[in-house]
Amino acid sequence: MSGGASQPDEGTPGRSPGTAAGGWRASVTAAGMAVVLAFVTVFFGWLPNPFADDTSQTTPTPEQPLTRQPPGSTAPGLEVLARAFPDPSRIPAKYREGSSSRNGTVLASRLLLTLRNRGDLKAVVTAFRFTIVTARPLQTGKEPGACLPKTGGDTKITANYDVVLPDTDEDELPRTVEVKESYDLAAGDAERVMLTLGLNGEQPLEPVLYVVQIHLREGQSKDFIPAGTIAFLAPVEQAAHFLRWTRALADSDAALCDTALHRDVNKALTTSDDHSAQVDTLMNDLNALKR
Repeated sequence: MSGGASQPDEGTPGRSPGTAAGGWRASVTAAGMAVVLAFVTVFFGWLPNPFADDTSQTTPTPEQPLTRQPPGSTAPGLEVLARAFPDPSRIPAKYREGSSSRNGTVLASRLLLTLRNRGDLKAVVTAFRFTIVTARPLQTGKEPGACLPKTGGDTKITANYDVVLPDTDEDELPRTVEVKESYDLAAGDAERVMLTLGLNGEQPLEPVLYVVQIHLREGQSKDFIPAGTIAFLAPVEQAAHFLRWTRALADSDAALCDTALHRDVNKALTTSDDHSAQVDTLMNDLNALKR
């Protein structure tokens, strides 16, 4: 899809997608407590592909019978039919400011992947891999009288995202976040998988434009299946504040201090397969400012 998601509503929770026709079901991954590291790995468990080659299974036992591929059958084959960004939803979070803390909620970006098993054997997804190729801060200007004000603050926010994006500089890219998981898909079926994406820990003063490549691992294969490239802004709430100011600038005669931003957002759009509604809004405002 291209810009199919609607603008996030900061005051109401995001809506979960409904069940599609044809027996598709929405599957939400279970998120554990995320740990902030320079390189983040979130572990959800592991289920090996029963059809993968394994010399330990050459001798059948009562507990582990020998699995043989039926005559004329084909190996499982996973593919990604579509990517989409539903409205961001609020998830529980803990806010820490100095020595005090409070419970609250935070808006999380949601990524919806539609998967299909084109084979006639059950397929098992054992990992989702997210490689960050761009992490471009949306700078608000450094010189006196900057065109845009600072957004956000130094509040530390901890939330249970499925995919935790590392706080990284451009010169440290690309960086990879891997989510290991047991998820099976019956032969010939198509299903939707929902993942939440966000930053955990100290929130940046300014939102960040991310371009991320996605890959899937099937069973115990050493090769990962390409699942496309996405572009989105995070954190969602800081991005919403930033977009209100770009809209105000677009409606006035002011200029944007960050003169390279239009070029970088345009590049993110042209190099990604799908992007969030916030990226669309930003590009529209920048086009208006350029005119």
